[in-house]
Amino acid sequence: MSELTTVACWKEIGVFGDSSCERLEEYGHCRNCEEYSLLARTLFDRAIPPGELEEWTQQLAGEKQVAVEETVSLLVFRVRTEWLALPTLCFQEALDLRPVHVVPFRTSKIFRGLVNVNGELLPCVSLGDLLRLSDETGAKSGETKVRPRMIVVTMGKNTERFVFAVDEVLGVRQVCPAKALKVPMSLSKCPTSMTQGVIQLEGKSVGWLDDEKFKASLQGSLIT
Repeated sequence: MSELTTVACWKEIGVFGDSSCERLEEYGHCRNCEEYSLLARTLFDRAIPPGELEEWTQQLAGEKQVAVEETVSLLVFRVRTEWLALPTLCFQEALDLRPVHVVPFRTSKIFRGLVNVNGELLPCVSLGDLLRLSDETGAKSGETKVRPRMIVVTMGKNTERFVFAVDEVLGVRQVCPAKALKVPMSLSKCPTSMTQGVIQLEGKSVGWLDDEKFKASLQGSLIT
């Protein structure tokens, strides 16, 4: 190795110095010169600094951190033949079925009336009709008897509460949004579809409801 190389000639007389090196005219740039390449190769031959080998050994032998996928909490339930899910932030409580009180001149196929929940009368909607689901019940002979429930949800900053009946509640599940599939054509054909994605969960295709669109539809059911 020449003396110039030992003092990093490219910093003194090369392109990073005063550019007075006579070889620049031939090579154009220091990186094309053998002196520059020679010192680069010696970096791999230098002695390992004290303690560095042990440090790298500990890092490589240490426990590997697995990236944690972001998940959201969803309440999964069935209405007729369709499995659906809403963010648990919207969910307040599940109730046994109870009477729905008809509101004269207001009750419709979607808005069923009012339900008494802890002394407060809440609007009750037919979710199956709101989502235009098939009239099939989804029940099959020989299956374990399921327990229909009423679900109380709160939507929006005004804490508006609604009630709707479901045929079965699967429970709360943690779901990775990145694994949600696109809405199949059978659901997207509906102009008022509120499904933002489909999740494969425990052998079921679950329609993940868009809570903002769902809120708007619930509010609209009180007007029509």
